[in-house]
Amino acid sequence: MRISSPRILLRKSLKTAFEESSLDKETVASELGVTVEVLTDFLTLQIVPEPATLRELQKVLRVSLSECYKMDHYYVGALAMASRRRTSSIRARHVIRAGVPDPLGAESAEALVRKLREVREWAGKPSLRELEDRSGGVLRRATVSDMLRSKSLPRYDRYMTYLEACLVPDIPTWAYAWRRIAEWQAWQDVDAAASRGRVVPRVTA
Repeated sequence: MRISSPRILLRKSLKTAFEESSLDKETVASELGVTVEVLTDFLTLQIVPEPATLRELQKVLRVSLSECYKMDHYYVGALAMASRRRTSSIRARHVIRAGVPDPLGAESAEALVRKLREVREWAGKPSLRELEDRSGGVLRRATVSDMLRSKSLPRYDRYMTYLEACLVPDIPTWAYAWRRIAEWQAWQDVDAAASRGRVVPRVTA
């Protein structure tokens, strides 16, 4: 039995999501701020979209949370296999590099914090004092220590500053990973509130 590649599975998922949305390409392209030609390349994976672009596409097509999980899983595999085609319409930022932790595999706040600890190891395990110095004093040693021991989603500004202090490439992908988990948590809050008969507004970064 032949197993489909992540790229094929992602292409099928995008095709199905587009067809089920009942939207035309002009509308979707307008929402994304791209041409119909570029949108077509996204949907057929002639161009693999950036993580943030994929997330916006999922929003426009109203992809369910469970399908988002599947797409994200396929996306990571597709990136590892794909030869990315660069055009003036998109800058390919997500590059799989040997040894660099990949945040797209994190499906919870706790898992993302584990990735942050892996980042420190990848960066040569700089001391807390060194990280504080690299951040210009923005990140206190105690703040970094607490963040890396926590099981909760860190504050966005501290998260991004920490990644920059560790000299992590492909910062936009890490920003996408944080926002994705923040949205999942917000959806869970909305569902929990709805079950109790009240509405909680979604929180975004």
